[in-house]
Amino acid sequence: MMKAVLFKKYGSPELLELGQIPIPVPKDNDLLIKVHTTSVTSGEIKIRSFRNITPIFWLPFRLGLGIFRPRKAISVLGFEFSGTINKIGKDVKNWKIGDQVLGFKPFAANAEFLCIPSNGIVVKKPIDIGFVEAAAIPFGALNALHFLRLGKLEKGQKILINGASGLVGTAAIQLAKHMGAKVTGTCSSKNINLIKSLGADHVIDYSKEQFWNKKQKYDLIFDLSGKLSITKAKKALKKEGKLLLAVFGLYDLLQNLWTKFFSRKKVHCSLAVDKQEDLEYIVELVKQGILKPTVDRIFPLEKTSEAHQYFESGQKQGNVIIKVSN
Repeated sequence: MMKAVLFKKYGSPELLELGQIPIPVPKDNDLLIKVHTTSVTSGEIKIRSFRNITPIFWLPFRLGLGIFRPRKAISVLGFEFSGTINKIGKDVKNWKIGDQVLGFKPFAANAEFLCIPSNGIVVKKPIDIGFVEAAAIPFGALNALHFLRLGKLEKGQKILINGASGLVGTAAIQLAKHMGAKVTGTCSSKNINLIKSLGADHVIDYSKEQFWNKKQKYDLIFDLSGKLSITKAKKALKKEGKLLLAVFGLYDLLQNLWTKFFSRKKVHCSLAVDKQEDLEYIVELVKQGILKPTVDRIFPLEKTSEAHQYFESGQKQGNVIIKVSN
């Protein structure tokens, strides 16, 4: 048996329970990972609380995840992880017991062990970073990379990242700078120094000024808040600018379709598709010192509910990490 934080009811963080469940058994092509660290992500916060779900997705998500309570298959949260390979299936060729890894597997990492296919989203952990930093890499960087590629960001272009201090935003700043863009980030007053330290060329305190009222125009606007008006965003776009929406509703999807045919300013809505080769690319950037994971606080597995509370408090600056085992 192994310790795990169990997700049996939708609602507040206090409903998360520490319990015991069987250690998963790896199939022929699986890896059994001893989890050292995981993180708290915005995705699992939404699923646990079932708040701020885009209305058009509410029913499909509920049908998929469980109408009245979470299905047993998703009873363990935790999306990204770092750890050590404990066992391998008989058909696994490219991994060995003891390899240190990081990866992404939804509904698995808030437990002492998890299984993942050997060709899943899992890569070797860089030697020169610890397990804590490694667990802060996949979710934000994979999402940021997906959207920057969707927007076809080019060297010399100007991009504004709205809500730049979160998991995806902090990665997007660094990736956009690596791509040669001029980066502006919006955040609250307390996160200005963090955004500057990640390489942003300009920072806008959204509590004091609105970027759409300024003269500056952008090639891309990447909105992570889910609260930005498309009309306001378009005011700050260049004639052939693009608005990238990580959080979107029915109206946004209609704008996505309409602007595809009838407007030079485009709206793009998308759900990120995570790929193993993309994580390999991201880890290479980490090795080169181009991408640096940001860590705020570390909580033990037994205090996962407190980690969720802190994540939702609005106080965090960077990733909230959960230490599962040594």
